[in-house]
Formats: sequence, C-alpha cells, structure tokens
Amino acid sequence: AWKSERTHKPEVDFQQPMLKITLVADHEILQIAETELCGQCPSLNHVYAGTRYMDLTRVDVNKGSALEILSSHLNINPQEIAAIGDQPIDLSMLQFAGLPVAMGNAPDELKKVSRWVAPSNDDDGVAWTLEKISRGGA
Repeated sequence: AWKSERTHKPEVDFQQPMLKITLVADHEILQIAETELCGQCPSLNHVYAGTRYMDLTRVDVNKGSALEILSSHLNINPQEIAAIGDQPIDLSMLQFAGLPVAMGNAPDELKKVSRWVAPSNDDDGVAWTLEKISRGGA
C-alpha cells in the first residue's frame, strides 16, 4: 500500500511512487545522465534547475501544469496570473501565465517568452516586478 509520508529510508521510499527526483552533480555528469534517461525513459520529463541540478518528473508534471491546476481550482484566469522565473525549470510556468516575467539573470529562452525582463536577482528583480504590477504596469 502506498504511504503518503516519506520515511527517508531508500529501501522503503523507493517502493512508493515518485513525484520528483533531483539529480545533483557536475554539469558534465548530468549531461551523461540526460543522454541515458532520454533514450531509456521516454515517460520522464527532465529539466535543468541550475547548472548542477536536473529535475526528473513524469512527462506531464511541471510548474506550468501545477499552475494550471491551481488556477483552475481557484477559478483564476491565466491572464490574471503573473509568474517570475530565472531557470529553465520555470519555462512552462511562464508560458502559462498571462504576465510572464524573466529575471535579468535568466537564460534567453525565458526572456523570449516573457513580457518583461526584470533586473537580476541581485538587483531586486522580484521587488521591481511587484512594484511595477502595483502601479498598474501590467
């Protein structure tokens, strides 16, 4: 029977359905893992969550699908949602949101799908975005 709580004992926890696995390694090792996983596990979605992190989920599980479920549950139109991202893992979330915002330090793929590019994390980009929205800049 499936348990809802993790025991932190691999011999028990790995017998339960996994929602997400994060691999932490040097980028070169993650690239090897990516090649192997893509070829052998087509039902897995993989996305880099930084240079040393790769997240693995079911192919239809990502930040965008989570935001879609939440917005439906709360009866919020996607056009009323702002999302801020700075890593490739945020792409699906930005594509769903009506106001996608990329941080200045985000990769170009995020900037291309965003309406605004905020200052970087180090330059208070989230605060900049919230102030712009509160002044009616959306």
